[in-house]
Amino acid sequence: GVDTIRIAYDDFQTGALDETLERQYFLLGGQQGDFVRVVQTVTEGDLLPALRILNADFNAISRMADTRAGEAVAYATLPETGWYLIEAGRQRGAGAYTLAPSRLSNAVITPGEQVEGQFTADTPTMAFVFNATIEDRVFATLTAVDDDFQPHLTILDLNLNPLAERQATSRQARTRAVMPRSGPYIIQVHNAGGRQNAAFTLSLRRV
Repeated sequence: GVDTIRIAYDDFQTGALDETLERQYFLLGGQQGDFVRVVQTVTEGDLLPALRILNADFNAISRMADTRAGEAVAYATLPETGWYLIEAGRQRGAGAYTLAPSRLSNAVITPGEQVEGQFTADTPTMAFVFNATIEDRVFATLTAVDDDFQPHLTILDLNLNPLAERQATSRQARTRAVMPRSGPYIIQVHNAGGRQNAAFTLSLRRV
């Protein structure tokens, strides 16, 4: 076994790495289907970070996202409910860092599919993950089942940069985007006003 530090979604921990300690491990609990993003950010020194998400057998289940200097970002869809290891390491250099995991989505949508959902007072915003290929044109439609709320719809990349956004004053918000690279993306749906408990449908298609 390895020494671990427990961490939770939307929490953060700090660490430091050098030639005598090349990696540290953090223990994260999650549910099957969680789409997880972990960010390792250098706060001091010339550390070049390296980051992986591992299952219980120490097999990597993560992929890397494009990042800026001094940062490593890994993401994965958890295959089953349980505990996972986040390996914060270094490619070279030494320094201090922060580590922050977040659950970007706990639902998946595929092109050609329509899903149903329910906004509540506690969850006015929900997120769905989908996979696309570079230059895919995707078209998303968020429809209010009830008339008395305003649907808001955003397509984002893994760094949470908006690629397309639409807020409607009527029952339906539609938006489209051309995918800049192959990989997973996020559709965020939001109840922008009106009744708190409101049903919706979300459809995604490739055009």
